[in-house]
Amino acid sequence: VSRDAANIGLLNYHLNVTNGQDVTDATVVGFTYNSVRSKPYSPVHLKGVRATAGDISLTWVRRARIANDWVNNIDVPLDENAEQYRIRLYDALPSNGGILYDIIANVFGTPAYTITAATINLWYGSPTATVYLTVTQVSTVVGDGYENEKTFT
Repeated sequence: VSRDAANIGLLNYHLNVTNGQDVTDATVVGFTYNSVRSKPYSPVHLKGVRATAGDISLTWVRRARIANDWVNNIDVPLDENAEQYRIRLYDALPSNGGILYDIIANVFGTPAYTITAATINLWYGSPTATVYLTVTQVSTVVGDGYENEKTFT
């Protein structure tokens, strides 16, 4: 079913009628369109190199939902309007119930970012503390995609 982006998050009602059923006996069902199939896939191969001072240089590889053929042996074509990523810091991994500290970066144009020792110190109390983060690719239509989470010690 094709949906307009303006319908994302809105409650829709459908009258479910099966073959041979009278319309008056049909059930009305509410449905919220969340555009799950339009969300960008999570980045992969998330890696981080920690410098002596505590900075963590992150790199990752984007994935594509639509144009996902690997024809040039370098990278899949971008199928979003712009290449954008969001990096979040947590007190533990979200899959383990982690609480969001902050969105520390909106990265444009390149799958890389360096988290400074000062930022790590601000949120974790030490520039060499264990860091829990997620990286998502961002769609201009549906927002954040699926996240890749990682711990850096």
